[in-house]
Amino acid sequence: MEAILLTPKRATPSRLKQRRITPSPEKSITTNTTLISPKNRPSSALPITTTVPKNLVSSTKEAKIGRFFAQTLLATVFNSLKAEFDPPSASSTPFAGPPIELAKAIRISRHIVFDFSLVEDGQPRPPRTETERVLLSNLFPTQYSVGVYGFFLIVRVRKLPPKPWPLTVAGLPFYITTDEWEYPWVRGKFGRGPKVLKHLDARYKITKEIFNAAIRYFDTQTNVRIIAIRWSIGSWRIVVPDGINFDRLPMVLAGNPCGYVLKSKVLQPIEAAYRLKEPSSTIAQDYSTYIDLRPGVMLSTARFEGIGSVLAREELLTSSGVLVKDTEDNRYMTVASHGFPAGEEAVYHPNSNGVIIGDLEKRLDMTDIALVKLRHQFSYRNETFDSQAGTSVTLSSIRDPYQLNYLELLYMDNPFTGDEDVPPFNWVRQDWIWMGQGSVDSPPDGSCGSPVWDTNGELVLFFRFIISAGPESGLAIGVAANELEKFGFSLV
Repeated sequence: MEAILLTPKRATPSRLKQRRITPSPEKSITTNTTLISPKNRPSSALPITTTVPKNLVSSTKEAKIGRFFAQTLLATVFNSLKAEFDPPSASSTPFAGPPIELAKAIRISRHIVFDFSLVEDGQPRPPRTETERVLLSNLFPTQYSVGVYGFFLIVRVRKLPPKPWPLTVAGLPFYITTDEWEYPWVRGKFGRGPKVLKHLDARYKITKEIFNAAIRYFDTQTNVRIIAIRWSIGSWRIVVPDGINFDRLPMVLAGNPCGYVLKSKVLQPIEAAYRLKEPSSTIAQDYSTYIDLRPGVMLSTARFEGIGSVLAREELLTSSGVLVKDTEDNRYMTVASHGFPAGEEAVYHPNSNGVIIGDLEKRLDMTDIALVKLRHQFSYRNETFDSQAGTSVTLSSIRDPYQLNYLELLYMDNPFTGDEDVPPFNWVRQDWIWMGQGSVDSPPDGSCGSPVWDTNGELVLFFRFIISAGPESGLAIGVAANELEKFGFSLV
């Protein structure tokens, strides 16, 4: 077998599309991929199923860009490290640890790619052959377990290796832990009631109709007002008020078991606390002033002087979203609503020492999306910055979140991270995204409102927060961008 470390080529960036200051996380995040395959396989013989994420290759003609992933020959990337090792056999020892050179490559790689994938027909699968099992059992020193659970490949080790850790392995989101029973989600307690909505099948794919049916069931067939409902392959996670009796709550809904979590057990981020911190000489943020505005520039409130019992505080920092228009062609920039509390509607750029670029005019109910009318001297384009991960992207349309496939890479760029992957109750569609455990500890405060897009430049969601502690650390939440369409807005 051989392990080849693939380092992406970079096209010459455009000065007009580059940030003036590259944020620290973008500088430090690895973009390498380690490809593990049979020894001396010619690049032309690589199976078509071998996939490398789009941002790992250049935009040269040799790169064959697919809808969600780039399938590319090894000739289009630099081979900066090559390690050879004996292939596993039936007599190989599981959990013996990786060869030294392979361990080095894994330590500096964002993705680990094999000549097989654990994603088939859009669904995760367990390792099928002895070779696959032994290879996946020897990725890290002190590893004692590996398995596919839901969306994730989970590796259990006796001692965590140094960060950073891979984002994906064999096509699956990667999770590593020392805990024998830990999973990257809070499973909750299972209901002890009936199996319901048997005519629907949510085991492998979710649709708007199934989600609506699930919500309608709880609204009309139970006396419990659920607070949130989350679907993933193989299960539902439902947040309920404290004190609920699980005896009558559904055990299985549309073919999936239901796990219930009490509201008091759910981590509640304090979004309004995303404020300016004391500057650090080791952390770079893009506090540059831009006349030609675009997604991911720094925004701010004024400094709050305090009123009555409300104490004074520094400004709140967030990131710009996208330019949208209504049916009468009125144009607005989107921002995170919580970043501009009532009475603080003036929008500054880049911070409170900068200039007012616009004023918040509309809040879209509970979505946490607000609309800012820009002042006449400022222009805005829905084109992202060039970054370490690739060239700029023009955000062209809004993606229906129900059309997302498993597994898709999404992208976000803001001044703090750079480019990184009531009756009637108003339900707000939010999407969960896996940002990984070991790339950066978390997107820094101020990332709220950043647009997140797919490989085709379609807008998917607006970043809200990441869970930075506990078993769900690495999961992030964003408001689905198509919430804008419910209010009659579209991309310019």
